[in-house]
Amino acid sequence: MEHIEDMNKVKIALPVTMIFVLALLALAIFQSNALLSLTYDFPPSFWSETLVAMAEQWHGWMQMIGTAGVTEAIAEWLESAHGQVVIN
Repeated sequence: MEHIEDMNKVKIALPVTMIFVLALLALAIFQSNALLSLTYDFPPSFWSETLVAMAEQWHGWMQMIGTAGVTEAIAEWLESAHGQVVIN
């Protein structure tokens, strides 16, 4: 019986992990500006400078392919449609 419970946990863990990874990937692609902003808040160190450089490069790539501005464009469209601020 314990073996069946372990197998059920494995069956659940894989889809949950995949959903989590896909959500992180979507955030990295469509919210690269927030990722970049987050890295600027890290305390100064060799690692934080490296992360900032990596985030700047990533954000530049996302701007080049056009995904960096998608959420801002959606927020602007919603604000114009409803006359209210959606994202500060």
